[in-house]
Amino acid sequence: MADVQYQEPQYGGRPRSFDPKRSWLTKITINTGLAKDDEGAQRVLLILGVVMIVIAVAIWKFSGSSPLPPIADPGM
Repeated sequence: MADVQYQEPQYGGRPRSFDPKRSWLTKITINTGLAKDDEGAQRVLLILGVVMIVIAVAIWKFSGSSPLPPIADPGM
């Protein structure tokens, strides 16, 4: 039984180009030309993250919402 061999075709797909060191955000940053290498891509993504947080805080702070009016006490 140890000498049994099967003559079935191999259904192996094409090999994937998987690089576990790079995230998809890093790959996009390099492919768009914003950075030349992994270190530059990390810097660009960090700067973009900080800018987005600053913009979000500015929108929240200066959104123009006014405080709620005081609620009248109906019991008086």
